[in-house]
Amino acid sequence: MLQTRPKLIIAGGFLGAGKTTLLLQAAAILRQRGLRVALITNDQGRELVDTALAAAALAPDASESGAAATWPGEAVAEVTAGCFCCRFSDLLEAITDLERRLEPHVILAEPVGSCTDLQATVILPLLHLYRERYRPACLSIVVDGPRLSHLIRHGDLSLLNDDVAYLFARQIEEGDLLLINKSDLLGSDEQLFLCNWLRAYCPGVPVLSMTARRRESVALWLDNLLQDVNAASISEAEAHRLDDLDYARYARAEARLGWLNARGRLQPSRPIGAIDGEAGQVLAWAAALLSQLQERLARAGLAIAHIKLLVAPQALRRLLSEEPDERQLSGAAADSEQGPLHERLIKASLCGPKPAAISWDARSVHLPPEEAIWLLNARVDCAPAVLEKHVRAVLEAAPAGLRAEIEELSAFQPAPPQPHYRFGPGASQHRAGP
Repeated sequence: MLQTRPKLIIAGGFLGAGKTTLLLQAAAILRQRGLRVALITNDQGRELVDTALAAAALAPDASESGAAATWPGEAVAEVTAGCFCCRFSDLLEAITDLERRLEPHVILAEPVGSCTDLQATVILPLLHLYRERYRPACLSIVVDGPRLSHLIRHGDLSLLNDDVAYLFARQIEEGDLLLINKSDLLGSDEQLFLCNWLRAYCPGVPVLSMTARRRESVALWLDNLLQDVNAASISEAEAHRLDDLDYARYARAEARLGWLNARGRLQPSRPIGAIDGEAGQVLAWAAALLSQLQERLARAGLAIAHIKLLVAPQALRRLLSEEPDERQLSGAAADSEQGPLHERLIKASLCGPKPAAISWDARSVHLPPEEAIWLLNARVDCAPAVLEKHVRAVLEAAPAGLRAEIEELSAFQPAPPQPHYRFGPGASQHRAGP
């Protein structure tokens, strides 16, 4: 018998660890089991690839009815301009909105990849102050297997700053459950080595080697996490709380990276003549854009934390509308007749360790240039102005004969973290910030 309080599953971890892939796979599994699922994304800025991707993935099928979403973007919310800990009230508002819209059985939440101290600033406040409303699961931390291997073997994160390596390690230390992701990129001996290393580094913490793209891996994680025995508890959260976290070093790690979020449309810069036709040209543009960006950053000696690119039909804008009108709803219905939106996407990313390589999550060839919009999120070890210069140069180069029209672009460094609540030893409550 389902309880009335929604289950809240939070999966943290460093930039590029595979959190979004994990949670979208989890959402698909839970929906197939007949559960209503919502997802909350989080970032320091706006124009998020993750939000758009989740909106496409969680758009209701035509067969869904009853309490299911009544408009395509209704199962997704986002918390922007800071992490969950600094925007705790925004997180609660997002949860409340999703409950009102969807009455979800499970809410999946992905904190920004530069965030840590989640036990003290998110899990414990939920348990102490809101235990009657929500059922948080134990905190899962997604670990990028190849990146962890490089850190152990070489003592760094492939040119990323030492403060960033400190953040990476502290994220691992606060997990109730550690997931070694991208295990398909590791040999069996290396998988065993990393499992044993983590068990020694975090004694008593369960470790699961997995691949977030594989349904069976995610189903195993979910089956364990949804058991009552794996619900978050005050004692467990306090045991893994980072009481000695150096907030000055944490702030330096976040500010070390330049952040850039941009969106726009595609326009032909010359007559279309790609070998695979108009739709194939968009895929070629995406591949060329990321390749050229990777090459420019490598020549400049700038380490990539994570870069994500999403190219989608313009129908995606309707999914992200907060208050759709009748015209938008009619447009969404017409869009659905062209097939599921998630099957008409191009999604790729660049992630270390060095050298950064392109990883493809979706490679649709059914996307004409005149219908395409794009979103780019980049986190690179450099000043924001430097990152913006490189991104603009690649976008202006019109790879594959397509010109990227920039509609919105912001490059910045995050402000120092100021958690709304921080529960320290003895369940003392500290409130910071506005």
